[in-house]
Amino acid sequence: MKYLLLLSFFSILSCRQPSNFSNQNSYPSTYSTETNNSDMEISEAEIISFIDEYGGHPSDSTLPENALGATDIVLQSTNPRELADVLKLGLEVAKKNAKQMPRLQFALGRIAYELGYDKRAVELFEESARNGSAPANYYLGYIYINEGRESEGREKIKFAAANKFGDYNSDDGTELFPYTFYDFNIPDYVEALYNNDLEFLLQEQHRVLASYYIGTIQNTLWETDILFLVENADFILNLDPIVSVNLGFISNEAKSFKWLPILRDFLKGSGESDRISLITDQAVQDARRLAIMYGQNPEAFNQIYATIVKFSKQPLNFN
Repeated sequence: MKYLLLLSFFSILSCRQPSNFSNQNSYPSTYSTETNNSDMEISEAEIISFIDEYGGHPSDSTLPENALGATDIVLQSTNPRELADVLKLGLEVAKKNAKQMPRLQFALGRIAYELGYDKRAVELFEESARNGSAPANYYLGYIYINEGRESEGREKIKFAAANKFGDYNSDDGTELFPYTFYDFNIPDYVEALYNNDLEFLLQEQHRVLASYYIGTIQNTLWETDILFLVENADFILNLDPIVSVNLGFISNEAKSFKWLPILRDFLKGSGESDRISLITDQAVQDARRLAIMYGQNPEAFNQIYATIVKFSKQPLNFN
């Protein structure tokens, strides 16, 4: 599985506005859907896995549980050659499974858009939306609004929100401040942190994963390599080491010693190692997203981090 270097983001409106889709080039014939000999060596299941990994959105409820997916910033950091290969391999498979797995055409639409094939991206989004994909409707909603098709766009966003993807506000189509919580891999936790909702985070079904997730975010924010990802690193001045101490994230060794048995006991069941790895990757991406958020909206970052500090001081009683 490729290493996902950057973090979570759903940037249709935040970091990246959609370009004008009306005058873009069509999908180039260089990447045909014809299957060559090397393609035949890859099974359909493997191709679907590649599509989910490279183009699936982390907040898409139809994404398989063991797939991390990729947000727009992750896509922007991915080698274009890899994306082009996935797009070439995936088109036929996605078309074949369009009705059963509309997420595949949505994912390929995101990849096509990132590669600059905007007209093709819209076609894929529209086909996916016709087959019921909530994320595809959400993306199309912003595209249509950007083109001046306000009524159509809002209906698309409203449909997506009703199907648990994105937020809808009747005044302007969507709730935009401070960010769409679906920018993050685990939006419920980020929203709870932003709203100072400790009660939600401390619920029996959440507190173990929330603690590990928040502790991993704290550790990631302290890492020096995050400084190369942000324009404004002043968020470091606001970090409180007591969070690491309280949650048992003093070091990677302490993290492994303290947390793996707790998580395994909580998750109980097959695939627990994969789930732990997935949660770790999600938290690392979300920490990097928060660091970038600081440069754009320090108030939102500080509001979230203030709740992180409060959460770390709660009696968690895992032992």
